Amino acid sequence: MNLKSLLRTVLISVIIYSSNSCLLGQNYVLNSDSSSYVQTFGKPLFIFKTYTFASNQLGKSRLEVFISFVNDIIQFVKGQEDTYKAYYEIVLEIMDADGNLQAGDIVKKEIVVHSYEETNARNIVNLNRFTFDLKPGNYELVLEITDLDTKRHLTRNRDVELRNFENATVAMSDLMFVDSIKFDSSQVTKVIPNMRKTLDEPSSEFGVFFELYNWNQDTIKLNYGVYDLENSPLVSESNIFDPRQKVIRKFIPLKNLVNIPGSFVLVVEARAKYAKTMARDKFFIQYTNESFSLESFRNSLAYMQCLKHITSNSDFSKIEKASAKERLKLIKQFWKERDPTPETEENELKEEFLRRVQFTLRHFHITTKDRPGWDTDRGKIYVIYGPPSEVQRESVDLGSNPFEVWYYKKIDKRFIFLDKSGLGDYRLVHKD
Repeated sequence: MNLKSLLRTVLISVIIYSSNSCLLGQNYVLNSDSSSYVQTFGKPLFIFKTYTFASNQLGKSRLEVFISFVNDIIQFVKGQEDTYKAYYEIVLEIMDADGNLQAGDIVKKEIVVHSYEETNARNIVNLNRFTFDLKPGNYELVLEITDLDTKRHLTRNRDVELRNFENATVAMSDLMFVDSIKFDSSQVTKVIPNMRKTLDEPSSEFGVFFELYNWNQDTIKLNYGVYDLENSPLVSESNIFDPRQKVIRKFIPLKNLVNIPGSFVLVVEARAKYAKTMARDKFFIQYTNESFSLESFRNSLAYMQCLKHITSNSDFSKIEKASAKERLKLIKQFWKERDPTPETEENELKEEFLRRVQFTLRHFHITTKDRPGWDTDRGKIYVIYGPPSEVQRESVDLGSNPFEVWYYKKIDKRFIFLDKSGLGDYRLVHKD
């Protein structure tokens, strides 16, 4: 039976081509956008990030520390009236270069939920914020979170540099990616940071916030642009600010500027009369709204790179080395040769591939490694074989390593992924 006949008659199967063709498992049993899948893969178990700003106190800089973790890593105890409660403690210590304690804080908190499902949720995040004003310099931040029921704890250390914003003619704070923010001329009144630098929720106002410090009160020109992985500009805008403003607070709504999934670079530059400052950072688009253009994605570099999972090395090499115009022709020909129903307009194999890639972008991206979802171990397996028939994952405690076991019943395969960091970096450790 040839390939096209096989795909016409058997959609739920694994298609394995020769070394000169592609490997793509067909599995339409599960809805890969269902709430159960979102809950299964969820968000990173734990993440924390630091940001530096100018302080209102003379001779100091401000350190903002944000810590978030999901319910699944804390032990809940059933209480009265169908409630479940958990208790945890966070200890923060900030040490100078000589190991002396310069600042710190201790908090104890209670989490209350009203269903057992919420106790194991990986999509319910507990966010904690700490603020310190310190002299500019290098510090070590020591963080410990303790589950007060099980007494298990998680410890992290991180080096932090607090820049001296007062000595510069024009200076810029760290870039803070956010899901939502409210601020006025004097302060930020409410903020939910996006520490993964990733748009993955439809409700997010995803953008970047930062402050400019104009101590000499010059006219400030702000230029910012968004670039793709080939360093091609997608967006470029400028603003001019009143020289009377010493502190300028700026929010750039990235959600409105980029409408295709993938990895991008934001470059921000502020110029005064005799000085300038610049910052750049990567961000990622996983979620896309209904206006998401598949055509735009098909023409992107990210889409081309996704093809490496289902092509031979020689075919991918030709696509990768081709010019942008020739690349589109090669990709079009690639799918034309693999259309299971050439008599119709739809290419079922290609559309299934796109659905899988889009799912990996939403759920498997590793922020700490700057790796899009399709380039992770879980993403590669998902692109090739589709959604697993069953996912086994255990509730984890603070300090333990989460794992997932994926079963594919139709093809009798099993894949085991382990996340040693607890940050969502699941590595394939066994397959059979």
